[in-house]
Amino acid sequence: MRTIIFTVVCAVCLSIIPLHAAPVKADTLNIMRINYGAYEDFNGKELEGKTIVEYNTSVSTMIFEGKRQLVKVHQIRTADYKPQPGLEDMVLYIDGEIVDKATIDKLEAKDIESMVVNKSEGTIRVFLKHD
Repeated sequence: MRTIIFTVVCAVCLSIIPLHAAPVKADTLNIMRINYGAYEDFNGKELEGKTIVEYNTSVSTMIFEGKRQLVKVHQIRTADYKPQPGLEDMVLYIDGEIVDKATIDKLEAKDIESMVVNKSEGTIRVFLKHD
């Protein structure tokens, strides 16, 4: 009798488990990010002649067009990558004189005639209205 009960329990478990434990079939979407730019059709030529200094991957899932997809993001940084300077790295000028960020923060928009931001030089030049 115990053998029959054990067999019935096993049969019930085996018929239920696949319904709950069945893996979700997902297409893998690979996203390549090289120096923080995304490449959809990556073929390796984007890295030709470059030295990779950092490589990370992350995996997550998303629903795209009603279908669950596995997304794998490859983040690559090369030796020639130069990040854009942030405000703290910029040289700040008001009417040709170098000033600190606190001085810029005190300015009111109505007092500014024009502003020139040069990311490649890393400068912000503010020209004030003079009545």
